[in-house]
Amino acid sequence: MLIDQYLPEYDVTTGRHVVVDADPNTTYDAMLTADLMKLGPIVRTLGQLRDVPQVLSHRIRGTPRTPSPERMRFVDIADTTEWTYLDEVPGAEFVFGAVGKFWQPEIEWRQIESEAFSEFDEPGYAKLAISLSVRPYGEQRTLLSYEARTATTDDLAHRNFRRYWRIIGPFAGYLMSRALERIETDAEARSIKNR
Repeated sequence: MLIDQYLPEYDVTTGRHVVVDADPNTTYDAMLTADLMKLGPIVRTLGQLRDVPQVLSHRIRGTPRTPSPERMRFVDIADTTEWTYLDEVPGAEFVFGAVGKFWQPEIEWRQIESEAFSEFDEPGYAKLAISLSVRPYGEQRTLLSYEARTATTDDLAHRNFRRYWRIIGPFAGYLMSRALERIETDAEARSIKNR
């Protein structure tokens, strides 16, 4: 897997898979362009709960808050300030990542170039790499996979992340499942349209 080049060793990993009734190319295109802002009311509520500390912090300080994007797609990762596009095997695997202190009420993101991601080891941070991949699964079907790996850079970051992950882990898994469902729905709709 391409993700192995960027985060071969990690503290935590989680993954989800779904079989899609569409060919790999159609599924891959749907994967990159699915709007993750359309994952449903539960996901929006979870996102709003996660943002409560940031909202309060900005209100207390009287500083403006950056509005949430109108849409969120994997193909737009390179345009964000938090995420880093790492690599891609077109039609097979897409890898992106982030470096930050995810456990803080207001995440402290660390911008980093893709070439520096795998070697980054500054104390106090965690690195998150995410792989989305497609593989043929019989005739005109696809195995769509989502894997997230996190590695911390020192013992204190490791302890902080573990406490955070105990709380956020189940929600992250739910969000991953909903993202795959969104991609599956989009890919199958495209497949039917193209017949």
